[in-house]
Amino acid sequence: MKNMLVIIGLLIQSGLANAQPSTSNIWLFSLSYQDDTPRIEQARKITDNNGYSNQPHFLPDGQSLYFTQEMGTGENAQMDSFEYRILPQQHTNLTQSKTSEYSPTPLPMSDGFSVIKVDEGGKQWLWAHTQNKELVGKLIEAEPVGYHVWTSKDTVLAFILGEPHTLQSLTLSGHQHVIDEHVGASLWPIPGTDMFSYTKNPAPKSQPWTLMAFDKDAEHSIVLATMPGNNQYMAWTKDAKALVVEGTTILSWSLAPTNGDGEERGKPETQRMTNVDEADRWQPWLDISEQCPEGATRLHLGKNDAYLALVCNE
Repeated sequence: MKNMLVIIGLLIQSGLANAQPSTSNIWLFSLSYQDDTPRIEQARKITDNNGYSNQPHFLPDGQSLYFTQEMGTGENAQMDSFEYRILPQQHTNLTQSKTSEYSPTPLPMSDGFSVIKVDEGGKQWLWAHTQNKELVGKLIEAEPVGYHVWTSKDTVLAFILGEPHTLQSLTLSGHQHVIDEHVGASLWPIPGTDMFSYTKNPAPKSQPWTLMAFDKDAEHSIVLATMPGNNQYMAWTKDAKALVVEGTTILSWSLAPTNGDGEERGKPETQRMTNVDEADRWQPWLDISEQCPEGATRLHLGKNDAYLALVCNE
């Protein structure tokens, strides 16, 4: 419980805790599409507890997803990383440790996954496990790591907690470079490009979050759009639509016109639509009011957008 409270304390200091419900569960939607409009074919609640279930992340095959699950209660409460296999509807605890692990993410260099591991002193490190749950060890010396996304087999973009929070490029060989400040907790590759997205807000109490794109080759960031509401969490469809939950509706914003065939789109600065108010470009994408009447936060889509995992507030 002590280690969990350390992370919660850091999140409260950063203002991120405002977006974290005390109870959340993960829903899995099977989707079909007609004229690019999604439809829920089946909805299944894959966690059901009174604590924290969050951070869904599909594996590359789209048939399994990782997530973070609170285990135990009271003084014995801590977080473990789980895998959920869709077809057998099977949960597997991948870590089962005495401390907490967050943000399980597939490794790009081998089978297995990386996690944010909290040590007994409350420090947050990037660690790795094999797929059969064996602990590989610490990957980088930077800390405290909050969230991460792999940009290559040996480089990761990491949200580093601090005053302010920073986005940093970290290599397994020890190189560390600060890219931006005042960043949010949503880091993803942008489909069809060599860019990576993140959210940013220097003053979340007085202005909206912005959606940013980072070009790792040019080491350069640009603003893509203003996020609706007070959202910092988002995800991407295969044809580069940004998705955000606003109330009980998922909204979408298109990076650039595309037919969804995965063709390279080039750089956002050359593709971005001009003379259009970004707020007007966010359009309703999916109604989730039946399954998530209290709204939702994080979301992620599986391979070919066949499945959607959604963290619903309770």
